[in-house]
Amino acid sequence: MGVTIQFVMKSSRFGSISHSHGDQNAFCMSAFGEDLAIQSGHYVAFNSSMHRDWRRQTRSKNAVLINGKGQYAGNDKPKALAASGRINAAEERDAHIFISGDATAAYQSLSPEVTLAQRDYYFVRDEYFVIVDTVDADAPVRLNWLLHANGPFELGSNTFRYAGEHAGFYGKILWSEGGDGILSQVTGFPDIDPADFEGLDISSNLDIAFPASTRHRVAVLLVPYKLDAPKRIFNFLDDQGYDVNLYLTDADERSFKVVVPKSFAAVAGT
Repeated sequence: MGVTIQFVMKSSRFGSISHSHGDQNAFCMSAFGEDLAIQSGHYVAFNSSMHRDWRRQTRSKNAVLINGKGQYAGNDKPKALAASGRINAAEERDAHIFISGDATAAYQSLSPEVTLAQRDYYFVRDEYFVIVDTVDADAPVRLNWLLHANGPFELGSNTFRYAGEHAGFYGKILWSEGGDGILSQVTGFPDIDPADFEGLDISSNLDIAFPASTRHRVAVLLVPYKLDAPKRIFNFLDDQGYDVNLYLTDADERSFKVVVPKSFAAVAGT
């Protein structure tokens, strides 16, 4: 039986030049034949409000904003090329696939105080994802963790859930070093000319807002499933002072651990 989850992420040295967008370290996810975590918006016309101010911008992606700003995605070609990313690692390991992307340069154009913007992905046993964002800055910065879907989310205090036609996913904030996240959502395309999406599908944007800090370490669990076969991943954390151990267990009692050092990037093991 083949893998029924498709996941793509991008971190490119070509930045946001030409047809590229401000989407370094962003991802999209489909599962069980349905788009779940999407790039939102529509391409209706070149230089339309939807194209210029939404589709090309980081706020339409499954990525983070820093102090409410994304990555440069304007018409200045040298700036667009400089707003780049890179893949630090893409490895198939025991029990999981690990991908790490560095988007520091992409954010520094609009937020020069940023010294590190890294995202690590763990795809565990072809079942679920742990996403760890690391953002450091010379001054306190707010962090907004964004996720888009084709319909509204069901929100809890630190959880979210989306149900499509045949598949869905749920997520949970596993840990944040910089303070608790506040969940909210908006359906539609704020500040975009309504004529640009008249008669088109309207997506929803989940926003998890974290308070200002010079150091952000945010770990989020993402679990896709078929609607007729929901899944649950159990978790608990152990704060060791210098790092945090995140323990996850699936329905077959198979465990997985992600270690998030409070001073550097995350590492994992079974």
